[in-house]
Amino acid sequence: MILPELTLEQVTRVLTDLERRLISVQRPYLEDATMLPKHLVLSASVKNPQRGSVIVDETGALKVFDGDSWITLGEAGVVADHNHSATDIDSGTMDTARLGSGTPDGTKFLRDDSTWQTPAGGGGGEANTCSNAGAGTSVYYQKTGVDIELNGVKSENDRLTVALDGTSHDIELTVNEGNIVHDNTSGAGSNSHAQIDTHIGDTSGNPHSVDKTDVGLGSVPNLDTTDAVNNEHTHANSAELALVSDGDHDVRTDDPHSTIPSQSGQSGKYLTTNGSSTSWDTPTASADLKPVQFRNSGSTNITTTAATLDLDTTDVSDANYSLASNEITVTAAGTYMVSAGIPINEDSASGDARSRVYGWFQVDSGGGYATVAQSYMQVYTREASGGSGMATTFICELAASDKVRVRVQAQRPTDVSTESGQAQVNLLKVG
Repeated sequence: MILPELTLEQVTRVLTDLERRLISVQRPYLEDATMLPKHLVLSASVKNPQRGSVIVDETGALKVFDGDSWITLGEAGVVADHNHSATDIDSGTMDTARLGSGTPDGTKFLRDDSTWQTPAGGGGGEANTCSNAGAGTSVYYQKTGVDIELNGVKSENDRLTVALDGTSHDIELTVNEGNIVHDNTSGAGSNSHAQIDTHIGDTSGNPHSVDKTDVGLGSVPNLDTTDAVNNEHTHANSAELALVSDGDHDVRTDDPHSTIPSQSGQSGKYLTTNGSSTSWDTPTASADLKPVQFRNSGSTNITTTAATLDLDTTDVSDANYSLASNEITVTAAGTYMVSAGIPINEDSASGDARSRVYGWFQVDSGGGYATVAQSYMQVYTREASGGSGMATTFICELAASDKVRVRVQAQRPTDVSTESGQAQVNLLKVG
């Protein structure tokens, strides 16, 4: 390596600066004082350096030979940068201005972004409030600076104890029942609780000395019932019994005390009450249990296309139902028992010799007709049989103003129809 040309001034500056600052360079090989050279030698050769030899290489880096290898110190006249772990600082105090940006003045705090900041709210505490979330008297009093002041909770007398549960952090209020003066409570009478208990508990005596006159039975004779056995009135003095009845009071069945109205002429009626007296009344038939029946006075041809069963005759009527255009309308909502009977007639030998004929009910609640699943009926018919029939009975819920109709259809093109004047539909409101 060829030593770059240096002026005397540069050489002097390098050696002076090196000797002055080498001791402050925190390198492992310099921390041991025995490793420091006693003399620094500016060397022009790297082939046979001595310990302590110093060179400036072609890049301008200043290097020193530690006896084993060349150690780079930095540019000539400049000690190389070096870092320290925070654990190396074990004494002294850091300048507050070195801890973060901004100007510390004794009233600020160091924030986590390494800046000195003024606390929110200045010297008057944080900008917050306190209030009572629920109803009743608030425990909040006021806020002074950073101090939120609360009202205390105490009892005005010994009838209520206020205590803090340090574990659950509850303020507990306990009524001291022994300290309550019952005579001071609302509605208290002149008798003590002990006197009332004694009076109520007296079931064997007659604490008020009540006799039969006090209860409206002054005219009832006294009877000696000491010999009564098995509810039979056996009296020592038969004259006593004579005052009450004709002598056979214990076997009479005609209501001798007149506790119910006379039963004479009331056959088929039931006993009822208006809350103060009893009387006999006649059962009335429920309107819900009156059936209605509609029928087809003619016949309906049955083909492979579904058709509505013709209904034009009312056999049994009721105000809850109406019939128009083969549709039955109900006026009352409820549970209904619905049935139908449809005889089938073989009209001619044309078409297929046999087929399945089926029918079903539909209900329109205002949005169009929908099939009632449990209403289906069907029958297998042949020309040789001359006819057949089908029927169904089911329960369904109907709303007020619902419309009901019956649909019929043949599976195959046979020439069949309903028997003239015989197809009928029945409805009975049962709930």
